[in-house]
Amino acid sequence: EAAAEAAAGAAVEASEAAAALAAAEEVQLAAALEESTRLEDEARRGADEASGSVLQDAALPPEPAAGSEVPPELQCPLSFEVMSDPVMNVAGQTYERSAIEKWFAMGKRTDPMSGSVLESTFLVPNVLVRGMCRKHAAA
Repeated sequence: EAAAEAAAGAAVEASEAAAALAAAEEVQLAAALEESTRLEDEARRGADEASGSVLQDAALPPEPAAGSEVPPELQCPLSFEVMSDPVMNVAGQTYERSAIEKWFAMGKRTDPMSGSVLESTFLVPNVLVRGMCRKHAAA
């Protein structure tokens, strides 16, 4: 009987140790996830700041000549202006950076064109559209 009690006690201790180990691993995993998220956010901010500083250093393209037709894909769907700093959101839509940042600053977390809820407000410079806008402005 004493052996059975000892075995039961050992089983309880092993179970408690396993639970403590699992809890410690969960805490470590949560900390690692939090750190990963922080680093991703930091990297995104750095990328946005870097792209912004490069664009601020570059001369802005001249306005198109009066009467020239502006293709709709070069116009921001929010401001209706020819884009000079086009960025793409996580839904794949392109907007003028200042216009979409104002949208987000109003607390909106949806895509203005589709109305779909955005997973994040992360923006990526759309260098293809920027090049097209500059080419159009130079024409």
